[in-house]
Order: sequence, then structure tokens, then C-alpha cells
Amino acid sequence: MKQLATLARLKDGPVLADGLCVWAEGNKVFAFDNRCPHLGFPMHKGSLKDGIVTCHWHQWRFDACGGGCLTEGGVDLPSYPVEIRGDEVWVDLRPRGDAGAARWKLLDEGLRESNSSKIARAVVALVDSGASDVEIVKRGALFGVAFKDEWASGLTILTAHLNVLATLDLPREDRILALVHGLRAVAGDCENRPPPVPVEALPHAETLEMSRLSGWFRQFVEQRDGQAAKRCILTMIGKGASPRELADAFLGALTDHVFLEGGHILDFTEKAFELLDRIGWAHAAPVLASLVTDLAGASRSEEDSDWRIPHDLIDLMNNSEAGGGDPAPEALLSDEPARVLTGLAAARPGAEVRLAVAALTRVARFHLRNEFFDWDTVHHAFTYSEAARRFVARATPGVPRIRALLHGAMDVYLVRFLNMPAAPAPKPRAEEPAADTLTKVHEEVGAKRVEEAARSAATWFAGGQRPVELWKRLASAYLLEDHGFHTAQAFEAGLGLSMAVNDLDPQLPAVAVARYLASHSPTNRTMHQTVWATVRLARGDRLFED
Repeated sequence: MKQLATLARLKDGPVLADGLCVWAEGNKVFAFDNRCPHLGFPMHKGSLKDGIVTCHWHQWRFDACGGGCLTEGGVDLPSYPVEIRGDEVWVDLRPRGDAGAARWKLLDEGLRESNSSKIARAVVALVDSGASDVEIVKRGALFGVAFKDEWASGLTILTAHLNVLATLDLPREDRILALVHGLRAVAGDCENRPPPVPVEALPHAETLEMSRLSGWFRQFVEQRDGQAAKRCILTMIGKGASPRELADAFLGALTDHVFLEGGHILDFTEKAFELLDRIGWAHAAPVLASLVTDLAGASRSEEDSDWRIPHDLIDLMNNSEAGGGDPAPEALLSDEPARVLTGLAAARPGAEVRLAVAALTRVARFHLRNEFFDWDTVHHAFTYSEAARRFVARATPGVPRIRALLHGAMDVYLVRFLNMPAAPAPKPRAEEPAADTLTKVHEEVGAKRVEEAARSAATWFAGGQRPVELWKRLASAYLLEDHGFHTAQAFEAGLGLSMAVNDLDPQLPAVAVARYLASHSPTNRTMHQTVWATVRLARGDRLFED
């Protein structure tokens, strides 16, 4: 406790001390933070009436005693216990309530309300209190799978950002932006949705073998019976299925048909497994169950004419399931589908890397004469192929693994026309200080100068610089924007491939990602504005004066 005022002094108005506002009304004395939790306006410049204190900047109102916010969507004002000792006013400088619990409660409220400001405030407070990225993401991810019946783009963004944070040592504000963007995307997916009806594992399943449950799972996905398939996967998890057994079940169902939902379903599945690798496999049931509805209902590319005419790619792949051929990376960019498959050599070591690099090349060579929305076409080929590179390593070698790679190779073939003509390889500028290159690439990405951004990436590597510093600057440019699902996928996939494959030319993924980011920038940058204000508020800046 500390004496901050006297009753006699309070008759003249509020007293400011230790960052608090001590205010009397009648025979009641209140103590609370003197900074409105909205944007930091001094509370003593507001008004106190009937036990309600009002901030006069945006009219947020609070219970003066407990600090509870009475404005819809608002955040509570920290309040402090007061003790009167004669004429002296003593205040306990520890705010009411459990500060740690309050931070998590604020995040939960922000997620439920899809409130960017609350999410940002919670993340800043949690980061400053020492909470790990994994803890924060886990809270958001488990909210997401509880309030939506299927894995959605928000969970992909959140997991992708966690991967980025685990790979790059980003500055504090970029770290906060990555978390807030991901959490807000999850909240948006769940907005105004009631929790789904629970689905349970099969009862009395002690005698059911894993192989039978896995077979049933594939059968019910084939029949588009999502609920039955979900019960099977939950039963496998309940019986202690290993991550490999679960990966085998999913990969079998994923490859019984071709390139499901434009490639998204495999990418979603890999992201769900990556999330569990980070937050713990104890959460496998809700996370993996969230994949099943979309898996069962996904569009199947063998039903599309593009995969049948003028070449029947389905028949060609069916005759190639042994995965034979001689590895020839350049053949994956061929105009002849049979040559693509033999060059892939799907059963030979390194096929998954050859596929991912070929798909990435399609992005790097995408010509700006194409329709803008065809960026998505080459993007899907790459994000599917990179997800396949990662996911096949989780599963037992066999036909499903080969099929996953064949499907990706044929999509790389199908998007070949978007490299006709191919964008020219960027030419590095003459000797240039590394700091100047980093500044330029950030500016060029944000100004939609696509080829200039690619040239800066090439210049960086021509100077023999470390890839990680360029990726950190690209991350900063990416997180500045209100980018959506596809851009999050593209950035994380390019970064992941760059860091995973030692003999890959580091310029290729950086150029591809720089071009993709620049083509999709700038945006309104609303999230950056929210986080910028929140960070400044947390450090005590006087926003109302700047």
C-alpha cells in the first residue's frame, strides 16, 4: 500500500500519482489507471458521475470501482483497492484480479468477438509477460477447432505464422504482427458461428484393429460420409494411433482421388500435422477431426475436363504408379506430360524435392502479361507440391506417397502456359551496399514494383549475403500488409523450402516470393495500424498528442 492522496486534496479534483488517477465522488474514493485502455487518453480529463468514469476522447465508460468496461467491445480499465486511514488515502499498487489470467481472458474475448483491438492488446501483454509463441498460438488454434466444424484458412495462416516465427528471429513488432494476423484470421472464420455438434469416437472399440479403422476411414471419405469418417479417425486417436499411422490414413484418403479442392486439402492436412508437432499431439482429436468434413466433400480433379483433354492425365498417372523413370529435374517443366512423369521418377529418392522446386519455378517465371488472378493458379501448384514434399515424409513409403507426387507433377504440367513466355530471370544490380538492398526490396514489395523486387533479391545473393537477413526483411514487408490466405501460404512455403533444401539455389525461392508479395501489395494495412497503436500505448506514448 502507498499513500497517494488525502481526502482534503480530493475535494479539489482527481489526484495523479504513480500513473494512477485517484478520484472521489461523495464518500467514495476510486483508484484506476490514468490511461484509457482504448488509446491512452488521460482519464482525469474525463468525467466521473454516479460511479461511472467516462473517457472524453471516444466516450468509453467504466465502473470506477472495479474498472469493468460498459462500452460494447471495450477493454476493462485496471483498478486498484483503496483504503482510507483518517484523512489519508492509501492505494494497493497491485491491480485487482490475476493479471496473468486477465491477459488470457482478454485474448479469449477478442477471439469470440472477432475484435482486432482486443486480440492485439492481449498479444502485446502476453508477449511482454513472457508467454511463448506456441502458448499463444495454441490458445487460438484450439478456439478455432472448437468453434468451426472444419479446418479453414485462418488456422492455416496461424500455423504458417508460427512456422515463420520458429524459423526467423523477427523483431518484436513483427512477431506481434504475425501472431495478431493469425489469431484475427481464426477469429474471423469463427465469427457468428455456434460451436459444432460434437462427434465422438466409436464405443467399445477395443477389438477394432488400426488397419480396419484406417480402411473404414478411406471408405467413408470415398462415400463422402464425413461424420462416419470423423468417428473412425477419432477412434484411431483414442486407441493411441501414432502420427505415422494417422498420416498413412490421411494420405490414402487424400490420394484415392486427384488434387482435391485445387490442392488445398493436402496443404490443410500438412498444416494440421505441423500444428500438432508444435502444440503437442495430445490435441490430435479436435485438430485432425477438423480436417474430415472438407476432405470428404472436396472436389475431385479427375472430374475436370482439364485433366482429361487433350491428354488423359488420369490414365497416364494410373499407368505410372510404380513411379519409375530417371530423375531429370528439367523434365518436370516439359510440355509433354509423359516426360514430366518420367523425369519426376516418383519412386526414386529426392522426387518430392524435384517436384517442389519445379512448382516454385512456375511462380518465379510467372509473366505479368498473364491475368492477375492466374497468380493463384501457379500458387496452388506450388503450395500443393511443397505440402506434398513435407507430408510424404510422414507416411509409410508406398502407392499413396507416389500418387501424391504424381498429382502435383501433373498440375505443374497443367500450369505451363503461364510461363509462356516466361518472365526473364532478374539481373543483379552492380555492387550495392547490403543495407541499401534490404531497404529497396522492402519499398519495392510495398509499392507493387514486382520485377524491381525480384532484382533486389537477385542483387542480395549476387553479393554473397546470408539468405536469412533477406527473408527477415521480406517477412517485415509481408506482415505490414493485410494479406490473406494465399499470400501467407506462399511466403511460408517459399521460406520453408529455402531453409529445408541445402543444395537449392537460394535465389529461386526468394525471387518467387518477392514477386508474389509485390504483386499482391499494397493493402489497407489496417492490422498494422491497430498493432502500431497498441504497441505505442503499451510503452506509454501519448497517442492523443501526436
